[in-house]
Formats: sequence, C-alpha cells, structure tokens
Amino acid sequence: MSGIAARAARLFHRRPAALVDPLGFPSRRHPESLARELAERDETWLAALADLLWPDDEYTRIITGGGS
Repeated sequence: MSGIAARAARLFHRRPAALVDPLGFPSRRHPESLARELAERDETWLAALADLLWPDDEYTRIITGGGS
C-alpha cells in the first residue's frame, strides 16, 4: 500500500472523538464553543423561530417540566 493510500485508510478507520467526557462536560476537542454568546441577530432569529414553532411555549414547558 502506498503512503497516500495508507494515510487515507487511517483517516477512514479512525474512531470518532467523543464530544463529551465521562462526567458529561464538553470534551477538549469539541467542535464548537458551547459557552459563546449568540450574536444579536442570531438570538433574534432564534427567538422568532421558537415563537413560530411553539406559539404557546410548549417547548419551554417540555424542557422545564412545567405543567400546562
């Protein structure tokens, strides 16, 4: 097997990295920051999308365990 083929084979047979550590925290190699603040436009867009998808705050009740 040539050097290029061997490198390609290692690439495709690599174990996927865990995104969380054993305690449930993001791993050091997590692909994106989980603590970063959203840009104002993204926060506004996300709020509008949530309002469109869950007009009666169903999602909030689901994640907080609140009653109806």
